[in-house]
Amino acid sequence: MDPSHQTVRGAQAGFTLVELLITIAIAAILLAIAAPSLTSFLADQAAAGNADEFAAAVRYSRTEAIKRGRVVTMCASADPGADAPECDEDGSWVTGWVITVPPNSTVLRVQNALRAMDGTSTADATSLTFAANGLATVGAGKYTFVPVGGDVTKQRVVRVLSTGRVRVCKGEGDCE
Repeated sequence: MDPSHQTVRGAQAGFTLVELLITIAIAAILLAIAAPSLTSFLADQAAAGNADEFAAAVRYSRTEAIKRGRVVTMCASADPGADAPECDEDGSWVTGWVITVPPNSTVLRVQNALRAMDGTSTADATSLTFAANGLATVGAGKYTFVPVGGDVTKQRVVRVLSTGRVRVCKGEGDCE
């Protein structure tokens, strides 16, 4: 038998306590370095996701107005989870919205409160109305979504033009 393949009887395989403590210390240091970057990444993704969700709802509203040949309204709602959600003129888009067809307010779609959003998010209007030709007759403007913590470097701006075109931009200046 080859002596290099022989094992010592009674030898233990595994890690010593010192090796385990060094590994845990290295992992803790790496985690401490990565945590702020992860928090920043998650805030950036929350703002981007919410702005994209809002932009998709605006596009849906415009498409429904053209498809139905009727006016369609998308408005902020204080309680989108209610049995009969209503528009709230003093509401915030962060609490959710409802898409309706006036005059009897047939509900097409409802969006509940946005995730991980700061209450400082701003908007030029609390409702958007699209005519049957797809033009935004009410509410064209900028809608800003700021993540929790108020980091404006992570904010997203949804710009709705009167033609119905929708753009999502990172930061305030990119959407001018």
